[in-house]
Amino acid sequence: MILPLKVGDIVASKLGHDRKKLMVVVATIGEYRVVVADGKTRPLAKGKQKNVNHVKFKAHNEEIAARIEANTLEDCFIRKTIGALLAEFNEGESNAKG
Repeated sequence: MILPLKVGDIVASKLGHDRKKLMVVVATIGEYRVVVADGKTRPLAKGKQKNVNHVKFKAHNEEIAARIEANTLEDCFIRKTIGALLAEFNEGESNAKG
């Protein structure tokens, strides 16, 4: 079963040259494709289409979803959000090893 992804989801790429990279779902195309951006190598203006089977859900960010809906999302905010999430993941891993 495929987990339905929605705008504002933060996902990790499972395949391709961007493998293991965190990205934000900025649009959905049908049931099986999403458009993702990371704010750096993939800015909003050049989002990457990905098959939903090639990404893994990590989190959902309501603020990103709201900014996309209001058409006020910027690449710098995507980078900031992804950076904060990475720091949170890394902190969790170091505490688990502890």
